[in-house]
Amino acid sequence: MSATESAYANERVLGFDPLVEKGIGEEAMVTVVLPHVKTAREGVKRLGAIVEKYGTCESNGILFSDKDEVWYLETGSGHHWVAQRIPDDCYAVVANQLAIQEIDFDDPDNFMFSASIQEFVSKNHLNPDETCFNFRNIFGTHTLSDEIYST
Repeated sequence: MSATESAYANERVLGFDPLVEKGIGEEAMVTVVLPHVKTAREGVKRLGAIVEKYGTCESNGILFSDKDEVWYLETGSGHHWVAQRIPDDCYAVVANQLAIQEIDFDDPDNFMFSASIQEFVSKNHLNPDETCFNFRNIFGTHTLSDEIYST
């Protein structure tokens, strides 16, 4: 388990689900997750449940791996997150910004996410492209700093 890749959520999303001052931060993630899990998938589920229940104080990307799978989880607001399985014949290069893009909510073998993320996005009219659910476009920042510093 890595802890963590810095990422940034946009102000519009944070206006509806702000970061939680006393929520989990990167300094505690390994301690409260790793001793309690045996697989990468279990790590994603445990950290995701903690973020949903208690919130997070920052946006991050966290990598989980075991002998069978590699998963990358990103937190995009106080209580919402997504994770994508990295295929066996691939690797990920992640800059300091949200990287996970299109989410297939009907593919539990390759995607996990907070339970109410679809409802949250729909209710608050956060998706600029109703034809797909692109986590980076909905939750991420799109600033000059992203172009120069993050990538």
